[in-house]
Formats: sequence, structure tokens, C-alpha cells
Amino acid sequence: MTARTFGPTRLVRAASLCRPDRDVYLKLETELPTGSFKVRGALHSLSVNLAKGPIAEVVAASTGNHGAAVAYAGRLLGIPARIFLPANPNAVKTGRIRELGATLVESGVPRHPIPRLGLRAHRHPDLSARAGQRCAQRLEGRSSERCRRSPGDVDRARLT
Repeated sequence: MTARTFGPTRLVRAASLCRPDRDVYLKLETELPTGSFKVRGALHSLSVNLAKGPIAEVVAASTGNHGAAVAYAGRLLGIPARIFLPANPNAVKTGRIRELGATLVESGVPRHPIPRLGLRAHRHPDLSARAGQRCAQRLEGRSSERCRRSPGDVDRARLT
């Protein structure tokens, strides 16, 4: 579903990071609707779980990008989203989540206990399966290239 919804993101050569023996490319996942690669995983996970049965509401705890991704996926699939935020969250990210139609709950602690009940992105197979997949698809046919996800919101493809 994510490939049909988003299509490929641009892959741009980063000349300042290239070396004589290899080229470095940046995959511009920031061009996705929520400004982050996380929307791919959220949409994939929700659509997989929706295929198993109805979902009354999706709940997530986030300081920004994950919350926006879950809110976007929920809106796209017609599932109400409730996003738990820490006290005094980033106003720009909070506004983006609100604009996507999610119900916001600010807690008084840095991390609300709700994540234990929901999906943990770094451990959940429905979310992990999507990370970096678009980059790999983009590089099909270039057998000498491999794809790595950088720590931030940009996937980096390196020619080795």
C-alpha cells in the first residue's frame, strides 16, 4: 500500500560526501507528506492490522514525527488517532499532528506509559519491514550498491 500511496522519493547525489572510490546519495524522505520516513511504517502497520479486523482507534506516544505519521495514516485509513505528547511539546510538531486530525493528550512526564500498550517502532515487524525498503527498490539493478538508514530522517545509499 505504501508504494501506491507515496511512490518513490527522490535520490540525490551528495557531492560533498562522495569520495573517488564511491558516490553517496541522499534519499529525500523529507518530501513525504509528514516530512519524515516514519509515515511509511505507520501506514503499512495500520493497513496490515486493519486487514485483520476493524480498528476503533490508534494510539501512539510521540514527541513529533511518529505522532504525525500515525495521525496521517489514521486519517488516510479512516481510523481516529490519539497521540500522547510530553508536557510542553514542540509547537510546530504539535500543530502538524493536530492539523492531521488526531486527538492530542499532553502528559506531565517526558514519556507517557502508553507506548508499552502500543507498537514499538524499533521492535515491531510491521514497522521495521518498511524501513529502508524504498531506498532498496530505488536502487534495484545496481547490484554494487547497498542501502543504509541514517540515524535521522534521511536514508543514505552508498556505492561500495
